[in-house]
Amino acid sequence: MSNTPPLTFEAWCSRLLPTPVVATLNRTPFSSTTVNHREVPFSIQHWSEFPSYVREWKAEMHARGMYGSRFENFAKEATRIYTTGDFFPEVIRAEEETRQSLRHFFQMVNNFNLDYYQFLNPGAPYPHRETEVYAYPLSSLGVYSNPDAVITNGLPTMTKVGLGEVKPPWVVIFDPHVTSFMGGLPYDNFGQQFIASQTVPEVTMVCRALTQIYSDLLADQVCVGFLATSEHILYCLVPPEDRTTLCVYAQRIFRRERPQVFSPNLNFTAQVGLATLAWVAKTRYSTRQPAIPRGSMKVWSILPSIKFHN
Repeated sequence: MSNTPPLTFEAWCSRLLPTPVVATLNRTPFSSTTVNHREVPFSIQHWSEFPSYVREWKAEMHARGMYGSRFENFAKEATRIYTTGDFFPEVIRAEEETRQSLRHFFQMVNNFNLDYYQFLNPGAPYPHRETEVYAYPLSSLGVYSNPDAVITNGLPTMTKVGLGEVKPPWVVIFDPHVTSFMGGLPYDNFGQQFIASQTVPEVTMVCRALTQIYSDLLADQVCVGFLATSEHILYCLVPPEDRTTLCVYAQRIFRRERPQVFSPNLNFTAQVGLATLAWVAKTRYSTRQPAIPRGSMKVWSILPSIKFHN
């Protein structure tokens, strides 16, 4: 009996890629986590609505015929490979290789957008093959900050609707540090409650990474983004009604080596989460937000003894 998964939308949604091998030797400690003079969110809240958005995205795909033969009939080679092909683990020694390991999930979403574009965007001008939903953050796409990825509307204009930051798993450590951080939500005064009193270097790095994605979203005047390692993704929202707040939802990246811990009825894969995030950004939060006046928010201080100030 063949173990090749069927070429269906359900198989695409449930596809688990192999776990990257994280090097313990010859890996670089460098990571772009500079936050000096960057804005710090006043509060951090749980983005509790995100799982419901995943269900809405799947329902939308069902309405557009993805659960029938349409998926197989219009799937091009890359989508077929990502759904049914075999992949080998990658080795991660640096931040760039971490970004590359996530690139597989970005490409799954990009190829999905192109293959089924006529059904996802009926009546819209057909895109060129270089159109991406998750793209390299070029200045030509209107990116002002320094993120690792830009989320676009997936149309020929590739209008910026979100951003992403990627960190090596030894820089932002989810277990136990981010897990403990998420368990303590909400933080109604993030700077005073968490940053100012923090003495654990690994937790301080989590605070720095969250400050980085938050300040990126403010600088580029968008609402939606993500902070990811090769093992987890934090889906992020800066609500338009309160730009001093960062909402986050943490989800592990389920992998091929441990299929028993993944249940499509209870969890969702990285490609589904990223597809949902881009869909939410495009359909709900695509309006450019007003710029935050300089000096109106607390920023992370360059002084090591004072972590943030007005």
